[in-house]
Amino acid sequence: MSDLEQQIVNHWRARMLAERISPDDVAELESHLRDEMASLVKSGVAEEKAFHVAAASLGDGKALRKEFSRSRRHWLWGFRNNPLPVKIIAASFFLAGLDPLFTAARFSIESLFHGQGFAFGGAFLFVFFFGVFYVALGLGLLRRSNAWRRITVGWSSFILCLLVATSIMAPFLPHYSFMQNGPHPKTDFLLGIEVPFMFKFSLYLAHLAIMVSSIYFLNRRDVRALFQRRNPELRTAN
Repeated sequence: MSDLEQQIVNHWRARMLAERISPDDVAELESHLRDEMASLVKSGVAEEKAFHVAAASLGDGKALRKEFSRSRRHWLWGFRNNPLPVKIIAASFFLAGLDPLFTAARFSIESLFHGQGFAFGGAFLFVFFFGVFYVALGLGLLRRSNAWRRITVGWSSFILCLLVATSIMAPFLPHYSFMQNGPHPKTDFLLGIEVPFMFKFSLYLAHLAIMVSSIYFLNRRDVRALFQRRNPELRTAN
């Protein structure tokens, strides 16, 4: 390893990590550092001097850490560059995840006030993890995570196949009925608030339609390419 490489790896990189900058961010900074060095060397600057000039142009570790922290406070703003269909699909999964979480929280609070404790503990845990899973799907799509893109496609396919199978088999099952689960006839809960059943049911159908479209859209070649590359502006947008 050359002396210059040792300076980059053992001194500059170690200094950045000591300032509590994440390894991913340090790797990104090092890429910029090396690109700037290569540009300076190409223009006739000596390698040693090119390193110091490039390092100085990036700034010291403390200032860089503050800049990365500031950019992360605006992480939602980075999602503005996502295609509109991705935003719609992600928002649909957010709503589908927040709905059971809010409703479960409402019933939990009501049961505690009535001195019942968490009488439906098992169901609550299932609803909680189900809601968190859906919210994670939405967040993963916004962050253009290829793993979550695949999980979304697989989950949507599974749910739609399950829905078709259930619809075919349901009329032949004993005690089959299409019942509303709200406290009054023709009502249901949306985000913990009692709403007309048909309003909630319309949103449910809309979510199913979005799940169908997501199977097609998220498998398009241009969208797959969008997810498979790391998008630096999502991390460094300010």
